[in-house]
Amino acid sequence: MKNKIVIHTSFIGSLIFSLIGSILKLNYNSSFANSFLFIGVILTLLFLILGVIEINKSKKLNKKHFGLLF
Repeated sequence: MKNKIVIHTSFIGSLIFSLIGSILKLNYNSSFANSFLFIGVILTLLFLILGVIEINKSKKLNKKHFGLLF
């Protein structure tokens, strides 16, 4: 798992930015809320893409059952 640090960082970063953006949005402080939510979405997409790539590279999984991931 080469990208372990990047995958973990993107997951934790997406959680933190999404939570901060949500709290700011709930407090009607929308000047920075949209920026935090946007960064959270970008980090979530990065996490998902890296996760799918990691699953495709895995030698422990039977590839027949994951036809959509090729």
